[in-house]
Amino acid sequence: MTQPLNSTAEPAAVNTGAGTVTLIDGTTFCISDITGDVSPGGAQGFYFHDTRVLSRWELSLDGHPVETLAVRPAETFAAQFVARRPPAGGHADSTLLLLRERLVGNGLRETVTIENLGAEPTVAMLTLHVDADFADLFAVKAGRADADGATTVVADDELLLRDRADGSRGLRVTATSDPVLTPGALTWRLVIPSRGQWSTEIVARPVLDGAPVPPRFHSGELIHRTAPARELESWRVSSTSLSADDHRLALALRRTLADLGALRLEDPTYRGHSFVAAGAPWFMTLFGRDSLLTGWMALPLDLDLAVGTLR
Repeated sequence: MTQPLNSTAEPAAVNTGAGTVTLIDGTTFCISDITGDVSPGGAQGFYFHDTRVLSRWELSLDGHPVETLAVRPAETFAAQFVARRPPAGGHADSTLLLLRERLVGNGLRETVTIENLGAEPTVAMLTLHVDADFADLFAVKAGRADADGATTVVADDELLLRDRADGSRGLRVTATSDPVLTPGALTWRLVIPSRGQWSTEIVARPVLDGAPVPPRFHSGELIHRTAPARELESWRVSSTSLSADDHRLALALRRTLADLGALRLEDPTYRGHSFVAAGAPWFMTLFGRDSLLTGWMALPLDLDLAVGTLR
């Protein structure tokens, strides 16, 4: 399910500032640091329907943060974070490599793979800390998130987080590979064989009106087969074909298509027509002037984008 480290995928994630990575699919988006962690106290989080439904999503290995090696964006809605267990005292290298493959789309899916590069089996404890404040998106953006927070319970092999202010809103977190569940955390105690690997798939599903929202992906589904990937590829195929001999210009053109594709939203009143949102991640809605100007400038790529925006 994870991509090989020599993948040639072009960078396409939206960066919101130094040290942060944003993945976005429509009005669903996740802001994390370059390790993949969502840390409380700032603007980081997983957002759904203008609400921060995850304010903490932090991974630790043997009780310590992992050491970041690289971030590999695959598309605007998916990325892979590469890290390792910090080397033991007196050693320059670590034998444990950790890969986090994240995807957003009406929910969040993260596949964590730990690979043992050493010649001996390794014991490890992996913990994912989870919390939510259910703060309003614009309150977070303004730096005044003062939501009531969440109550967290363990029920039926899942973590269930509920908004204290509105019990109909919540988040369900499930995982494979039999984690130990406690309020606020999932823990795995592992023995990873020499030259072997271990993985788990974790899914966070928002809850509205007491019912979980169907995600735009399936368990174990390859990223390029998910609904966000199919829609982006359809946009690329239907848009004007652009090419350039200069690899820098070719990369800029590909990035342009990816970014415009990420800003496309479908108008439920006019099915089949899309409009351009004003900007990711905080303004994923229609702004008349901004959207019209973007649709006008994108006419060489796609006429329907301007038509949908006008309607």
